[in-house]
Amino acid sequence: MKQGVFEVKQNTVGRYYFVLKNQEGEELMVSGSFSDRAQLEKHLANLRESVQMADIAVDKGVVNPPMFKVEIDGKGCHFSLLNFNSEIIYQSGHFTGIMDCMQIIVQLKNLSFSAGVVDLV
Repeated sequence: MKQGVFEVKQNTVGRYYFVLKNQEGEELMVSGSFSDRAQLEKHLANLRESVQMADIAVDKGVVNPPMFKVEIDGKGCHFSLLNFNSEIIYQSGHFTGIMDCMQIIVQLKNLSFSAGVVDLV
């Protein structure tokens, strides 16, 4: 079975970031940028650990971190991934429907821990 992959990249101003792609090569998430590779590696490890154990709290539901905090508004929904210290380590874009949002969360949970890393720098 083909795995997901984290692609490590560098933007035009020299900052590092990563993209998580699923088995079909579709982008599931794009990280923020980091000034050096060590910061990126630390963030990626934090993300992998948090995603594995994160529960899902929908629209002000309460669970202990780490968690996916799903917020619903009149236009759809988005989610934040909070680590063990309740810090936001990833924030999604906006989805028109809750099912699309939940589908991405499930893919993140299934792929991110075992995804390989490809250095494209």
